[in-house]
Amino acid sequence: MRSPRCSRISLRCRCGSACSLFRAWKISRVLGNRAGMASSYHQLGMVAQNRGDDDQALDWYRKSLVISEELGKRVDLASSVSQIGILHTERGNLADAVSWNLRALAIRLELQVPQVRTDLYWLGRQREMLGEERFFEVLGEHLDEDSRSAVLSMLDRFAAPADGATE
Repeated sequence: MRSPRCSRISLRCRCGSACSLFRAWKISRVLGNRAGMASSYHQLGMVAQNRGDDDQALDWYRKSLVISEELGKRVDLASSVSQIGILHTERGNLADAVSWNLRALAIRLELQVPQVRTDLYWLGRQREMLGEERFFEVLGEHLDEDSRSAVLSMLDRFAAPADGATE
């Protein structure tokens, strides 16, 4: 026999992965699993972004971000923050993108997780797209001189060939 809480969960749709994710979100919501809700929101954002629905993707990522922040789940928070930066990069909002990816980078450096590479990659892309001078200015809007130098040094090391060879 079903529990009364689970009987309230009824979804009928034929929309593939988004439907499965929405179903997971609904179950998490009914059960009060806020971490599960945050994860589902993030994944729904990925689906929306892949479909080209950037505004919806941002909405899902922000919902995920808020819950992750409330729960103190910094790894999940960094994922949503980073994804917002990636989305802004893809939209051409590069100054906004840098801000988001710097925030994600700071969290991931503090947590010492390998996803630091993701933010270094996207900051490197933003650097190329903005040009060196404008990128330096944007960094200066968010970081003090020492932090800016540290980020530039990390980006240079990250972009260097792994075997030390030069081009």
